[in-house]
Amino acid sequence: MNTKVTIQKEPPDRFPAAQAFYESVDYHKPILPESQVFTASVDDEIIGVVRLIKENGSLTLRGMMIADDHQGQGIGTQMLNFIEPYIGDMDCYCLPHDWLDTFYGQIDFKKIRPEQAPKHLQDRYKEDQKIYPNLILMKRSR
Repeated sequence: MNTKVTIQKEPPDRFPAAQAFYESVDYHKPILPESQVFTASVDDEIIGVVRLIKENGSLTLRGMMIADDHQGQGIGTQMLNFIEPYIGDMDCYCLPHDWLDTFYGQIDFKKIRPEQAPKHLQDRYKEDQKIYPNLILMKRSR
């Protein structure tokens, strides 16, 4: 598919559109005002969202979602490469499914043990694992 994908950092007034996309793909975690939100769009239609948020002093990559009909086309990888400079030299965490470890490894995330993560992420991991037993914790350090 030769569709032109635009990836950009969104201003806060576009957060509702990103949240609507999340809802459309059955992801219901709210976008908080302090988030940095990044979208992938085709013809001004959002087809992917990911966000960075500083929580309790730790940067976390959250909510990488790509519309089903656009998966497998490298859009997620383009989004990771786009947001990498926004992570910069900060340590950054994520809680993906275990089959995504190589995907996040593209920008140097590495699997860690739960006790190596900040307490609030350990708590989220334990809680989310009840629904998604294949979750892992990953960290990118510079």
